Amino acid sequence: MLTLRFVKVDKKKVCFEKHIEISILKKLDLYLLKKFLGTYFFIVILIIVIVIVFDLVEKVDDFIETHTPLEEIIFDYYINLVPYYANMLSPLLIF
Repeated sequence: MLTLRFVKVDKKKVCFEKHIEISILKKLDLYLLKKFLGTYFFIVILIIVIVIVFDLVEKVDDFIETHTPLEEIIFDYYINLVPYYANMLSPLLIF
């Protein structure tokens, strides 16, 4: 949606008008992108934290019964759980 006004008087004026319109669009696009991505990542992180808390509460008895080390729970189980849920929730959160 870039509109250019061609002026035959001077080449500098044409370049100046084009630069103004492009910079306004870039600023608007960057502003909207920052707002969207900021909200998106905040919601994804918030939901993932809630999922981890519910999952931990649900499975804490299993972890204690099997004497699973904490490092294995964190680095093997939850590190793989986070991308899975982030990938699964992304289409829902974008729409």
